[in-house]
Amino acid sequence: MRRKNVTIWFTTALSLLCLTACGGSTNAVEGSSGNAEIQAADSENQEITENKMTENEITEKEDAEYKETETVQAEENISTEETENQSDESAYALTESFKTTAVIEETVLVDEDDIKITATELSYTNYSADLNLLIENNSDKNLSFISGSMGYSCNAVNGYMVNDGYLNADVAAGKKANESVRFSTDMLTIYGITEIADIQIGFDIRDEEYEDYYTGVRQIITSAAEAYDDSENRYQKAVSSGIWEKLYHCSIDYYADEELYDQNGVRIVSEALMMNRDGEKVILLEIWNDSPEMVYGVTSNIAVNGLTINNYRCSGDFINPGTRRIVELDITSMLDKSYWDVFGISDISQFALSFAVEDAAHEEIAAPEEIGFTTAEGGPGVDDSGMELYNDNGIRIISKGLFEDPEEYSDDIHLMLLAENQSLESVVIDDVYDSLSVNGFMTDGYFYGVEAAAGNYVILDVEIRASALEENKIDGIEDITDIEITFEIRDGQYNTIDKPVLVIEE
Repeated sequence: MRRKNVTIWFTTALSLLCLTACGGSTNAVEGSSGNAEIQAADSENQEITENKMTENEITEKEDAEYKETETVQAEENISTEETENQSDESAYALTESFKTTAVIEETVLVDEDDIKITATELSYTNYSADLNLLIENNSDKNLSFISGSMGYSCNAVNGYMVNDGYLNADVAAGKKANESVRFSTDMLTIYGITEIADIQIGFDIRDEEYEDYYTGVRQIITSAAEAYDDSENRYQKAVSSGIWEKLYHCSIDYYADEELYDQNGVRIVSEALMMNRDGEKVILLEIWNDSPEMVYGVTSNIAVNGLTINNYRCSGDFINPGTRRIVELDITSMLDKSYWDVFGISDISQFALSFAVEDAAHEEIAAPEEIGFTTAEGGPGVDDSGMELYNDNGIRIISKGLFEDPEEYSDDIHLMLLAENQSLESVVIDDVYDSLSVNGFMTDGYFYGVEAAAGNYVILDVEIRASALEENKIDGIEDITDIEITFEIRDGQYNTIDKPVLVIEE
């Protein structure tokens, strides 16, 4: 089988999650629209009542009943309006109280190798706090100054790492530039931050030969720092308060401050399950780096209800010393939600992953450790119904059927298989090259080898190329009568356990 190279990207931009995935509109807009509709409905009810009363077509009893109904309706409308107003007030309590009085003194952040970066001012807009910078390139090279990128992001506000404050500025040799890095106040609000006491920022300085110099973390203290109480966990207070649901149309379906991990000063101290208004589910992990060094937290091998939905590295995030990072794991993006019912994981009762810690140079500090939590005791497990194709060596493989590609612009077809590892050790399941055939014709497709942990289920997703089917005069799922593919099952030392030939007849 021919393969394609895969690069797995994971964006931990929590601000983008909340402003896009959770919706940028707010209850204030909805509340005002809802009140207008209530008023229109009241006005319409009034017209109907007046018309009916003047037509003399109702009896005295009907008239009394109508008036009683109208009174109840009016009372319900008033109650609804008051509830919406209260929700709006509570949703905007934190945002409206964001203080824009903190200022900074000019602070030199970098002054070396003919490069100088100075934080000149902290200013505010209606939706952001802007750190203004003067960048001086006194070297003989044209340079790019980058901050908050996926490759190097060590920006933090009040002890919380943020994927905000993006900067990408080109400054020619011998020139200066006024630039700014912007922090969304909405994004800060979801961490419970209502004023800025300090900002941590780092720069990737790159020349035209793509040689990089990383400045490390530099700190700016504001006028609010002395009175700021950093002992309170403001994020936990915010996520428990309902502000996320009311402000971003999300629902926090599960939250706990159970400690899941504690190694070398790095701890995972809380976990939450969030669902946005599109039904997409996201796990939030609060990671606290209480060590004296910057670390890199790595998540991989995501499993829901005992079903592994991602075998690879899902996220990697810098965490400055003494700061916390809220890691977002968008589990809906790992397995398209059109398949969730197929595998019986629409209701999440268990969540597990592998977590490892590296230093700033990506050298392993702590080996991967399996962690997880339960959202509902006795919740649903994996749906392992279907046609059993293989059952030997402690491995079962079950066909879940053929499915059209969920991507709008793809006509590929997916053969979805479920493998259960009933053995006592992990195994790797891969396909044998060029073993896929459809209706007896050799066919191009994609499959990526997966690791099945002991006692877990994994998905075997065989993607059959539409162009290959077309070449063989197969128009779609309805024309497929049989599929044959050979898998190789290996142990942890990559010794072959078996090479089963699977035949699926439709």
